[in-house]
Amino acid sequence: MSEYEHLEFQVDNGIATITLNRPDATNAFNLALALAKSIAQGATNAFGSVKSLVLSVFHESLESRLALEVEEIIRNAAAKDGQEGIHAFLNKRQPKFTG
Repeated sequence: MSEYEHLEFQVDNGIATITLNRPDATNAFNLALALAKSIAQGATNAFGSVKSLVLSVFHESLESRLALEVEEIIRNAAAKDGQEGIHAFLNKRQPKFTG
């Protein structure tokens, strides 16, 4: 039995929806919901970049994947969440990502 069997995840037009489905437990908070909350509060744009880079392994050469990785690193570092992550690290505090 999976720890996440009650967690439903779908993406529609680039928007992810995570649904907790535990009617027998009145949808009580558990590990699956904690994981979903942690992901949702993270650097979601960077997560999307990682996913697209992982999926590119099926149709891109190593050289082109590495070039894509460089582009994504530069794009994410320049984005608002990237800057927040850098500033949080330098100031030894938790980042506050906005997605």
